[in-house]
Amino acid sequence: MKIAYDVNDRCKIDVEVKDMKQAFDFLAYADSIFRVSECGNCGSKDLKLDTRNPKGFTYRSIVCNECKHTLKVSEQKPEKGGKMYLNREWQEPFYGGEDSSDEGSHDEDGREPVSAGAGRKSPDEVPF
Repeated sequence: MKIAYDVNDRCKIDVEVKDMKQAFDFLAYADSIFRVSECGNCGSKDLKLDTRNPKGFTYRSIVCNECKHTLKVSEQKPEKGGKMYLNREWQEPFYGGEDSSDEGSHDEDGREPVSAGAGRKSPDEVPF
């Protein structure tokens, strides 16, 4: 049996499944990742999927093209199934965005370098 999952108006996933149980499992899993339709910060529907591979590590996220906030997509360890899942909160951009007025140096991708520990909260600010 072949099923289709419409990610958005530009992208559709077709997959072959053996039965309705497998179809349900695939659709539930795909929907858990691709259900995001608007930015959790500004409400924009102008989102993009982003994958980066710096130094051999893969980072996946959903990025708002308006305010540059990101929703990270994490991955379980392979021994736990290796499935991807969405983090719960949108994060402020580390570079760019409408609030950035720094015209400083940028790397070859046009991204502003970020020092280690930048944007981290002090232990008194952590909400737990």
